[in-house]
Amino acid sequence: MAGGLMHLLSEWAIEILLLVSFFLQLVLLFFAGFRRVGASTVLKLVVWPAYQLADFVATFTIGHLSVGHERRLVAFWAPFLLLHLGGPDNITAYSLADNQLWKRHLVFGLVPQALGAANVIYRSFAGSTTTLLSAAMLMFAIGVLKYGERTWALKYANLSSVRSSVNVKTPPERRLQYYPPSSLPRRDGEEADEEELLLVAHSYFHICKRAMADSSVEVNSGDYDSKIFSYGWKEMCRVVEMELSLMYDILYTKAAVMHTWFGFGIRVVSPLAVAAALGLFRLENDLRSYRQIDVHITDALLVAAFVLETTSLCRAIGSTWIAALLQTTRWAWLRHETLCTGRWSRLRRAVSSLRRLVHRDGHRYWSGTMGQFNVLHFCTRDATAERLATAAEKAGLGSWWNKHVNAGSIVISDQVKELVFGHIQNMLRGVDSLSTSDLDVDAIRTTRGQRALQRHGLHDDLATSLGDEFQQAILTWHVATDIYLTVTGDRSAANAGDKAAAPRLTEAVQALSNYMMYLLAMRPDILPGLVLRRLYQVTCDDMATIWRERKNSHESSSSSSFSLIDVLSMITRLFQLHVDDPTSTSRTPERKKLARMLRDHAYNGEKLRSHVFAGALLADKLLLKEKEQRMSSDGGGDGRLLPVIFEVWVKMLLYAGNRCSRESHAKQLNSGGELITLVWLLAEHAGLYRINKTKQRFKWAEYGSVMV
Repeated sequence: MAGGLMHLLSEWAIEILLLVSFFLQLVLLFFAGFRRVGASTVLKLVVWPAYQLADFVATFTIGHLSVGHERRLVAFWAPFLLLHLGGPDNITAYSLADNQLWKRHLVFGLVPQALGAANVIYRSFAGSTTTLLSAAMLMFAIGVLKYGERTWALKYANLSSVRSSVNVKTPPERRLQYYPPSSLPRRDGEEADEEELLLVAHSYFHICKRAMADSSVEVNSGDYDSKIFSYGWKEMCRVVEMELSLMYDILYTKAAVMHTWFGFGIRVVSPLAVAAALGLFRLENDLRSYRQIDVHITDALLVAAFVLETTSLCRAIGSTWIAALLQTTRWAWLRHETLCTGRWSRLRRAVSSLRRLVHRDGHRYWSGTMGQFNVLHFCTRDATAERLATAAEKAGLGSWWNKHVNAGSIVISDQVKELVFGHIQNMLRGVDSLSTSDLDVDAIRTTRGQRALQRHGLHDDLATSLGDEFQQAILTWHVATDIYLTVTGDRSAANAGDKAAAPRLTEAVQALSNYMMYLLAMRPDILPGLVLRRLYQVTCDDMATIWRERKNSHESSSSSSFSLIDVLSMITRLFQLHVDDPTSTSRTPERKKLARMLRDHAYNGEKLRSHVFAGALLADKLLLKEKEQRMSSDGGGDGRLLPVIFEVWVKMLLYAGNRCSRESHAKQLNSGGELITLVWLLAEHAGLYRINKTKQRFKWAEYGSVMV
């Protein structure tokens, strides 16, 4: 039986490998695009192996064909493997590092594989002039073009290449400017048209490219306007989300080459060449002399290639990238005939209506999720959870365990989005006045909450809580926030007349606190400044020690030995990995108990360990200051400091986004993006607007002095 299996594999090896290669292309085509809005672990387990195996299988098959074969029709399949190596349009790189290897793809990929396929065709068709040879040459040319396009896209997706491209000056008449007069909503509840917003995003995309390439300030950019800040917060965020989505296209797909005249030409020629190859293949005189299964496979490959290439052409024609290409063309007549007459707009609307039948929701928006990690929740784990974490650490899976078990994620509600982005928008609009009293963009980049404390008259009392290093400030304010919310929440619940003031603000504060802590614990490379990993670990260890010291002796003794119940509990917990993440309420009582315990220690003057003490002391100061303000208000207000805490967290988020490296921002785009990247790009828009408003003011002052 084993011998029969080996004979079968040997007999059908080429067919199996070819079909596997085609199947991997379909997997990438249908699933790779989901990375734009975030990908689950299951989806990553599908896309990553397919991406790695696709090149390997196609390369191995070409090498297998080069060794030698007796069937001429099989040689006709070699160009299809080049086509597969070109890959689908929606993925060229899985990670940002792949773009830096474009020279390796050229020297050790495109050149040897093209030569290998050419050698297969030459040895099989030498001395013959059949129509099959003509079809093979057509497919070979298309395969080389598609593989070369992928290599070119990798080169242009490198951040250094993006930086070079944005430094090229574009004449004003060839810049894409689109401002929809009526499609954007002007009243609450109205929804904006996605395609219209996408065209607006194209108009501002040069800002995103310059910012991502670390070249956001353009000397001659006086034509920049502030229309994006006149939109509502929802439309403003959608436009910026779409800009990041377009940046994803540049970095991880063929967009940088696909939406050029060269790429568009390839998409026009490809289906025509495949159709011609199919016709030439069917005109082959001695098709009956080949194995019929090979003939059917060849027909299927040609038809599938024609369908895929035609689909690629249609998507390119209906893409909003074409508007940018037509706007920047040197041929004024073409720009007039397509854009000014509205012909392309009518075609775009037709394609958009068809796309909505498939994609009901916006496929270019940010995923709307944010990671969550809470130190108090983490430190109140039971003995079973600690043992599982220890076992994962010893097995080398500590990082994976922390990210998928101890941390979680939430979908931000519209109410919280309105609070966060509305506050950011109002703050960034302050650049319009150019007043030194307003928070300018320079302050965003250099301060991390000091201005918020100054504005509320708390800087002298709380300035030291922001620490010398940014990660110290996050740890301190995270602990203080949990203690403050616990104490004020208990007070509100006890007061029948108090309906838990500003529950949306409380939700926003908790979400931002847990998100910044998530970045510190799970993604410290994103945050600016020193990576104080030891400080974070010591803080967690000390807080866990404080928690364990308050447990009764029975709990302490039982945690030191295993029992059958413990083993069964551990097994059960393995199948409920997210039951204890910060987004659940599984340990809310324990978290509140620990928070009150820490506050009591600080209130009684007992010195706690590491930044546990700093956070508890800050919470105590906030509560005392709130009590003073409440007493001084004489019933005119509740004196709560929740808006102050919220504003400090927003300032920290903006500071972190602007201090984060551009490469780190780019890396997040292939997994749906991060909130920190979104607010950073909003600040980049505000910064460029401020620079141009300053220029306009100086020019007007100079003009006025001349007139005098």
